[in-house]
Amino acid sequence: MRKARNRIERSRQVLNWLISEWPPGRRVDLEWVGEIVDVEEPSGKHSQCYGQTYRDGRGIIIQLSLKKCHSWEGAADTLIHEYVHAVQWGPASLEGSGDDHPVSFYALKGEIENRWFHDHGWEQANEYPFD
Repeated sequence: MRKARNRIERSRQVLNWLISEWPPGRRVDLEWVGEIVDVEEPSGKHSQCYGQTYRDGRGIIIQLSLKKCHSWEGAADTLIHEYVHAVQWGPASLEGSGDDHPVSFYALKGEIENRWFHDHGWEQANEYPFD
């Protein structure tokens, strides 16, 4: 297996590891974009985000910000966070209609982070393709 040379290649390896270990039940694609701006309601305040997740038909798109995710570690951390949303959004769920980070979100995120940091997930991801 070739070694990932940058955060974009590494994030694809991490996504493939996540999909293998916690199957989402639908297609999940990863995109890198220049920046992600969130507008808070009702204040209209703008803030830059590290990543976002949204539906695309029956699939899920995870976007990571080139402007905010500078390092491999930051990109992996943001990808794990966004991937938990992808797994937790059931085929008929209505995201955005309630708490985006319920207790179950943090339970799954903690499980994944435990594997990532303490059970060699970051090493295991090296074995997955990035192209």
